[in-house]
Parts: sequence; C-alpha cells; structure tokens
Amino acid sequence: MSLPRVIDIHTHLAGLGGGGTGCFVSTRMQQSLVYHILKWWTGLKPDDPAADEDFAARLAGFVRDSENVDAAVVFGMDGVYDSHGRLVPEKSHLYVPAEHLFRVCRRDPERLLPGPSVNPTRADALEELARVDEAGAVLIKWLAPLQLFDPSEPKLDPFYEELARRGIPLLAHTGCEHTFPDVAHEYGHASLFDRALRIGVTIVFAHCGVACGFHRAHHQTEEVLRMIRLHSNLYTDTSALASFLKFSNLKKIPFADYPGRFVHGSDYPIPALAAPFAASLGLKRTLALTFGANPIEADYQIKLAAGQPRHVFEGATAVLAPRIERWLQRVVSRQ
Repeated sequence: MSLPRVIDIHTHLAGLGGGGTGCFVSTRMQQSLVYHILKWWTGLKPDDPAADEDFAARLAGFVRDSENVDAAVVFGMDGVYDSHGRLVPEKSHLYVPAEHLFRVCRRDPERLLPGPSVNPTRADALEELARVDEAGAVLIKWLAPLQLFDPSEPKLDPFYEELARRGIPLLAHTGCEHTFPDVAHEYGHASLFDRALRIGVTIVFAHCGVACGFHRAHHQTEEVLRMIRLHSNLYTDTSALASFLKFSNLKKIPFADYPGRFVHGSDYPIPALAAPFAASLGLKRTLALTFGANPIEADYQIKLAAGQPRHVFEGATAVLAPRIERWLQRVVSRQ
C-alpha cells in the first residue's frame, strides 16, 4: 500500500450515541448556538438512531470524493476526568471513544487514519495509550482547554515518555477555543508544551496558535513560530485558518520561512469561507465553493488560492509516515 500524498491532518468525528457508538454531547453543549449551527451544517439528526453512522459516512464520503485530498486523520475525543481519574460526563461536552473511531476508520483504512484522544489524567491513561497504539493510532489528539488539564504538569511526564518511546505524535490545540462552552483558555497556550518537547515528543500544534477574532489576547502565532525555531520535533497545522473567526490570519502566516514545519488541516466540520478570498478565487469559484461544495475539497482549494504553498498540503505525510505504515499493517493483519 502506498502512502497518501495529501493528508488533511485535522478532522473531527462526532455523535450522540445512537446505535451503541458510545459517543455523547453534553446537555450544556446541546443548548449552545454553535451546536445548532453545526447540527444544521452537518445534517446531524438527533432523533435518528443512525445519526452517528451517518455523520461518519458523510465525512468518509467527502474524503473519498475529494479531488486533491487523499486521506484524513479523524479524531476521537476523550472527556474530562476528576482528581481520581474518573470520567465526568456532565463536564465532557464531546465524547467520541476510541472503539467507535477505529470501527469507522477500518472501513476505509487508506483514506481514514485514526487519531484517538487519550486524556492523560484518566486513571488508566498509560494502559489506554498502549491499547490505541496496538490498534494502530497515527497520532494522539488533545484539546486541553476542553479536557481541563494543564499540559505542563510534571505528573504527565510518564505519559510524555511513553509517547516519545512509542513514536506517537501528539496533535495539541493552541490558541483560543470557541466551539465548546466552559473551556479553560489558559490550557491552550503553546508554552505549556515545552516540557513535552524536551522529553522528545513529536508535537503538531493545531491552528498555528491563531486567536479567534474576539479573543486576541490568546493569539500565539509568534510564540508558536519561536518554539518551532527551537525544537526540531515541533510542527503546526493550518486547521480552521480559513474559518469565520480566523480567516484574516491566513495570508499573514510566513510559510516560506519554515519549510517542512507546516502541515495541512481543515478542522472539519468547521467550514472554510471562500468569500474573503474571492479576489483570488474569482466569483464563479467563490460561489461554487460556498454553496454545496465538498468541505474537505473546498478547504484545500480556498487555502491554495489564499497562498498556502503546495508543499504544506503534503507536509503531514512526512510527519506521520511510520505511523500510517503501522496502521495499514494492523488493518491487513486483521483481515
């Protein structure tokens, strides 16, 4: 099996638990405006027992039908844990267990690459890391402001050491978080990962530390770039940089100054906006990418028109190659 050339390193799976998937969205999240917008955008039908499978099938179809994107890393999402390492469902606004994620990815393993989430404060964190490693995880996904833990805490060192020993990259949120309620923005600061980088973990920072339009205090792009200059094991993705709250930053990113350190990501189901880049796209393409377009492909085309270099779209393959090969070997061995 050949490796995919263009990988979208940042897509999300979601669900409400229908069909025994184990997924859930908190009551607090279901009351939010963002939830209702995304429910409409993704076609999620809460009363349909097949809603979780439909969500997964739509994502798989978008990747399969994309003209330019060959594969996508699909994320699970772990929850919030208390001081005893027990899951706290009422504080866990999105929960997508690894079991459901792997089931989805095994259906189309060359296009859907599993990126499970393991909260390092859960009581069985090291055991869970071993389980997802054995299953073929290509990376581990963290959203610490949502999962409510401080990535700089020394007690996480054993987890970091295992990530480094096993060669599993960590994709970690940086910048503000606007999708979910009750987040701790301070846990999304890039500098909190200095400890993990020194231990030897390969890290991909999500969103290049870009802030949302109304949270400029959390803008960290300069800090992310400073850290990239210091650490050869650090990368950053371009996820959500064409979205409503972040598009103004996309043309400011100095891609040319950091060859090989940026990787492509969309942040599906968060949509990319074509209109801000209409001058580059032209009216016809802008309208086509706005109404009824494949969102995985649209994100690619919008960012290309906005100046994201082609080598960035191919960046994730180099970062993930050993893990992708391992994942594909695991799938073949199960057949």
